Amino acid sequence: VSEKYAMEKMEWSSEQVRHLKKELASMEGKHYETTKSLKEEIEALKEELQLKELQVESLQSLQSAQRQETAELRAQLEKSSSCQVVSKFLMYLMCSW
Repeated sequence: VSEKYAMEKMEWSSEQVRHLKKELASMEGKHYETTKSLKEEIEALKEELQLKELQVESLQSLQSAQRQETAELRAQLEKSSSCQVVSKFLMYLMCSW
């Protein structure tokens, strides 16, 4: 009886080992897929971040150009306004003679 019990115990143990090996392989596969998926997601996020950084640089460059253009237009306007004032003053002086 004890020899039969020992054989059953060994068979049960080897069956359990096979089951555990299958389970481990399944878990490793799931781990690999999860890791692969996370790596792909990280790469996609890195690419998105690079695009956003380029957009920020582009917007900053555009803002700088707009500020410069605004300053130039303001200077032209002030110069034009000054010329108009001087011109009107000269006209006034000429008319009053």
